[in-house]
Amino acid sequence: MEDDEEERLHQKKLNELLNSLNQKDKIVELNKDNFQEFIKTHEISVIDFWAPWCAPCHILSPLVEDLSKKYPGISVAKVNGDENMELLYQYSVTGLPTVLFFKNGSLVERSVGVVPFNVLEGKLKWLMQNH
Repeated sequence: MEDDEEERLHQKKLNELLNSLNQKDKIVELNKDNFQEFIKTHEISVIDFWAPWCAPCHILSPLVEDLSKKYPGISVAKVNGDENMELLYQYSVTGLPTVLFFKNGSLVERSVGVVPFNVLEGKLKWLMQNH
């Protein structure tokens, strides 16, 4: 009986740990309703503007995901430009993919088009050191 209880507790803790790890790696989908809250409640936010039909967006997406894994202290999100045109206009996003870098809710830097990982990382490091 004790073994069953111990096994149940062990499984519960394991599930909690796995859930917390999954939450850290999760990249949030933003829209006009949650965008402002997201960038204001995270010190550093990296937002990937993309569209399902955009081949270059699918090339850049894994690089943005790698950035979120390498720098777990930053918050990374995606915005589907087709579904959020008002955000494209608000932040002058004229081409996809575009990655916007925010610090304390303010737009500080951007990257347009497919760029190598080291370019994204360089912009992020600059943001973390200089703002």
